[in-house]
Amino acid sequence: MLKRISLIIVVLAALITLHGYLYTTQQIRVCVARYGAHASAEEAMRALISQSYIGVQKVEIKPIGPDSRHGSNPSVLFVVAKVWAQSRADGSPARTDGLDHDVAGTFFAHIPRGWVYIPADFFVARGYFGFWLKVFRLQAEDLPV
Repeated sequence: MLKRISLIIVVLAALITLHGYLYTTQQIRVCVARYGAHASAEEAMRALISQSYIGVQKVEIKPIGPDSRHGSNPSVLFVVAKVWAQSRADGSPARTDGLDHDVAGTFFAHIPRGWVYIPADFFVARGYFGFWLKVFRLQAEDLPV
């Protein structure tokens, strides 16, 4: 019985690790192909804004910080920007809660090719992506301090 439980635990750990690797590498591959890699997280955010809004008049990037507890994983940042534009790319108003601008925030990962936009799904928002990025050493070496 103990052997069977041990085997189940080992198989589950292997499956979770395999999923972590496949999920993380697939996210990176798709996002680099779709959004490109950029020299900085701010540059990546500006590029994403230019694709997501029409008639951009002004952009203010708010202070950028690691998206992990106590800054322990600076390879995944959450970037917030104020955007003044005519509309979003889908035609909806570029306004947030009665303000004269929109507030956009999303995740970026620092990989060897540069900073890449990573959509904020459940796994990214819960730190799963960043965890496996570190485990498999898929992040860039020269991380910000």
